[in-house]
Order: sequence, then structure tokens, then C-alpha cells
Amino acid sequence: MKRMLEAILAANMSGRSVMLCTIVARRGTTPRGVGTAMVVDQIGAQSGTVGGGEAEHLVKQDALVLLRENASALRSYAIHPGEGEGCAVSGGEIEVLFRLFKGESGRKLVERALDTINREEGYLVCSIDHGTVGETEVVPAWAAKDDPALKPFLNAAPVLGTEEPRRFIEPLYPPPRAVILGGGHVAKALVPVLAQLGLRVWVVEDRDTLCDPSRFPMAERVLSEVQERFLDELELTERDAVISMVRGRGIDFSVLDAALRTRAGYIGAIGSHAHAKKMRDQLLSRGFSKEQIARIHSPVGLDIGAESPEEIAVSIAAEWIACRYGKEKTRK
Repeated sequence: MKRMLEAILAANMSGRSVMLCTIVARRGTTPRGVGTAMVVDQIGAQSGTVGGGEAEHLVKQDALVLLRENASALRSYAIHPGEGEGCAVSGGEIEVLFRLFKGESGRKLVERALDTINREEGYLVCSIDHGTVGETEVVPAWAAKDDPALKPFLNAAPVLGTEEPRRFIEPLYPPPRAVILGGGHVAKALVPVLAQLGLRVWVVEDRDTLCDPSRFPMAERVLSEVQERFLDELELTERDAVISMVRGRGIDFSVLDAALRTRAGYIGAIGSHAHAKKMRDQLLSRGFSKEQIARIHSPVGLDIGAESPEEIAVSIAAEWIACRYGKEKTRK
């Protein structure tokens, strides 16, 4: 969402009207899910994708027509078998919400949404009354939780409500953060992969030779800190990740101990199967339950036969994606 809003703001600041095209519902199998969006401006520039293929082409053409008409809309598009970026698609339908952003009012709305992402949490809410698209507004999280029309749907966002007027609710959350502990070869390869996925990547390294921001140009922050102590002071959410590249030096166990005391939704630790078992046994003796220890993915990354730092980085990113969408198989 943040990237789409930034694209809208950039076009708006250049004097161009913009259409935000968002999938709000789908039926059957489709390349992309609810909440997927793309931005089309009045000169035809596009950011993002709603799945490619003929359906995306039609969405873009309709966006350009609606831009000329200064109108918003809600429309449906068939997805034919084999169409789009996911060629395994067997066919379905997507419902796309077109929202016009133009002039000062559009700029202010986007700025409020970006400010909400950067400073707090909230939701972008659009009212749709029997097919007629109404206003979009930014609703702070505390206000949304107090609104009986919004509260039942918040945990499922992005989601389109079922009762008229229907409301499409999108979360305005900061991008997830990945805290990489250790600045070695795998960390160097992993930073750009995670950054390309939209994560805010922090590298934490206590060795001066590896704690060099020039090694990690795509990291949001490179910090010279003692890793386990740093985690104690960091407020992580379920959307965030902790990935330990720490080997030995007597601190790898302490790092995992500290990581389990955070709310991080993904915890990964490099190491062999034997070392992972040793760490789990130590954590059990420290008083952590088996359920708590099961949060740790170690050896980190999907088992794809990765050997080089670049291959390991891909396997870690793939495992994080699988966990994010609830697709990872239970470890034995």
C-alpha cells in the first residue's frame, strides 16, 4: 500500500490525476488476491499490477477512460484459464474498485494515509452504496475499533463488507521490518532480497569490520549494537521478522532467547540440524514451551539445496513469504 500511495503522490505533485485500481473481491482462482492494486495516471504510466494478462489490460483501459471522465467505479473482469502472471490459474473473476485521486483534495488524502503509516496504524475506508463509489477516508486504528460498522472486519482486512453500504477496508500499517542479526556474507545477500519484497531491513552487528553501511546500501538502518541486548529494547509486531546469522561466539543461544520474548511473527536462525536441536533443548531447559520454541525456523530457509549466500538468501525470503501467507509445512 505504501508504494502505491507514494506513486499516487508523485504523480499528483506533477499535476497529474491518478486512478487507484484495487481488487476488492475475487471468485474462482485468480493470479492476485484482494488488496492487490495498481496505479494508472492520466498519461498512461502504471505502477503495480493486478495480475497481468487481458484482465489487467482491460482494467488499465477502463482506468484511462474513468480518468478522462473524472469518475470512480466498481467493475468486474473475467479471468480466463491460463491468463495472468500465475499460469496455473484455472479461471475466475475479480471485482476492481477504481478510485480517483486528483488535485489538492487527492494530495491531502494521500498525505494523511502516508502519515498514518509512518506515525501510527489505521485503515483506508471506501464506502460503496449499491455499486456507487463514495468517499475514501483515513480512519485511525483506535477509531476503527470503536466503529461497530468497521470493527467486525478489521482482522480480515483488506476486505469488502457485505452489508449496504459496503465498505472496503485496507490496513495502513508500516511495512514489516526484518531485523538481521549479524553482518556476514548471507546477511549481505539477504538485505536486497528482503528490501525488494518491501520490508524495512535493519542489520545489527557488533563487529566494526562488518558494521559498515556501505555493505548494505538497501538497508534502512545498520546498527552497531550487541544483538541480544538490542532485541530486548525493540518493540516488534507479529508482522516483523528476526533472522539470526549469529554463529557461535557464545551468543547464538542468547539471541534466540531474546527473540522468543518479542512478538516477531517470523524467527529464523542459521545453523545445522544438530545445532538447531541443541538450541531447542537449551531453550526447553530455560523454561520455554515446545509451542514457543516452534516459532523458530532453524535451519533457516526452505530446504531447496541452497549452498551459496545468494541461494540461502532466496530460501530465507521464500520461507518468510510462506509463513506470511500460512503456506509453510510443519517442521518435523
